[in-house]
Amino acid sequence: MADDFTNLAPQSTREWLQFISNKQDTLMESQAEDREVMVKYMDKIDEWIACHDKADGKQVEKVSQLEKKVDAIKIGEWVTMVVAAIAAFFGMGGR
Repeated sequence: MADDFTNLAPQSTREWLQFISNKQDTLMESQAEDREVMVKYMDKIDEWIACHDKADGKQVEKVSQLEKKVDAIKIGEWVTMVVAAIAAFFGMGGR
């Protein structure tokens, strides 16, 4: 009896048990490899999420800084408009 049952058509109970056992071993090895690949993939996804969260925080900070600059510009424009209105009211507009 040969030790290699891959091309054998099992006929006895012993041959069937060995054939099924070999198939099960192959399946278990395949699943172990798939599990390792999935764990590596999940680790990469976790790293991406952490990097994305950090970048998102920086963007929120930059938007906040931009809003402060826009508010400062609006205040400057408002002050300039008030000064021009006062100057026009008192006739200092260049006439």
